[in-house]
Amino acid sequence: MNSKIINIAILLVIFSAVLVHSANLNAYPFDLTQTKTATWSDGTNNVFSTFDCHLINLSGNTVTLTSITANSAPVSVWGALSPSETTTFAVQEWASSISPNGTVSFGYLVQSSNAISWTYSSSA
Repeated sequence: MNSKIINIAILLVIFSAVLVHSANLNAYPFDLTQTKTATWSDGTNNVFSTFDCHLINLSGNTVTLTSITANSAPVSVWGALSPSETTTFAVQEWASSISPNGTVSFGYLVQSSNAISWTYSSSA
């Protein structure tokens, strides 16, 4: 009886892991480099920074990336990302298929001096 319950639990975990995978964008199969290009204050203690980002596909396969999510909302984005009213940004169609060792670039403006953490979700 206990082995059946354990087997069912294992199958449920495997099945849920196959449905949606969410991971840090700076982890295999990707390498994300974020370079701060400017920082300034608006004179009222609000600090803003811009970042240029380069995402490299480290795997031996083409990876399709349809959207990425920020841990905090940037003021604006450009390059491979489409504008959004939320913290999830669609990857532009021309940039969504990343070949092995291929690079996709995007940038953003954030009200902070720190870089944003990015994650992605993919379906199996």
